[in-house]
Amino acid sequence: MSVRSHIRLPAGEFTYLDEGGGPPLVFLHALGRNADDWAPTIEALSYRWRCLALDLRGHGGSVRCERYSFEEMETDVRAFVDALELDRFALVAHSMGANVAWLLAAGTPDRIVRLVIEDTAPPVPGMTFPEPPAVPPEPVDFDWEAAHQIVGQLNDPNPEWMDGPARVLAPTLLIDGSSDDMSLNNVLSKLPDGHFIEITVGHHIHQTAPTEFNAAVETFLSDTEYTI
Repeated sequence: MSVRSHIRLPAGEFTYLDEGGGPPLVFLHALGRNADDWAPTIEALSYRWRCLALDLRGHGGSVRCERYSFEEMETDVRAFVDALELDRFALVAHSMGANVAWLLAAGTPDRIVRLVIEDTAPPVPGMTFPEPPAVPPEPVDFDWEAAHQIVGQLNDPNPEWMDGPARVLAPTLLIDGSSDDMSLNNVLSKLPDGHFIEITVGHHIHQTAPTEFNAAVETFLSDTEYTI
C-alpha cells in the first residue's frame, strides 16, 4: 500500500506516494491530476521497484505557487530526487508530466536509466490548445492558475524543446494512444535508443487500458540492462 509522504523542497512543501522496494521508479502526472492517478500502475509494479509519484506544484497536496512552467516543475523534480538521494532512476510520465520528463531526461541524461513517455511529444510551435476559462466550470482540486500558465506555454513553446529527445541517452519507450498521430513517430527518429508501441485508446492510456499499459512498462523496465 502506498504511503503518502511530505517533503520540503526549495519551492515549498510537496507530497508524494512511496511504495515498494528495489530500483527507484519516478512517476509524473498530467495537468489537473496528482500522484493518485498512478495508483493502479504503482500497485502493479511495486513488487519489484520502489515507486515514487510526486504531486507536481499546484497539484494534490503540494505547494501552490505564483509561477507554473515545465522548467520550474523540472527544477522541483530534480530537487525531489536529490533530496531522496536517487542518483539514477527510471521515469514514467504522462502529458504535462511528460513534458517535464523530456526536459529532465535531456538535461540530466546520465541519471535516467529508463524513460517511458505516454502519448506526449515535446510541444512544437504552431500547435494550438484551447485557453482555459477564467474560472473553472466546476470545482477542481488543483490550482486553476496552473492550467492558464501551462496551456499558455504549450501555445508558445521554446523551439529548442524539439531538439531535446536527441540528447536523451536512456532507452526510451514511447506509448502512443492515437494511431493517426505522427508526432511520436517523429520523436522516435530523434532518440538514440527509442522504442515504440501503440495502445490506441486515446490520450489517457494508463487509465483506459491499464492492463496493457502496465504490461508494456513492466516488460520494458524488466530488461536485464536496467541496473542502478
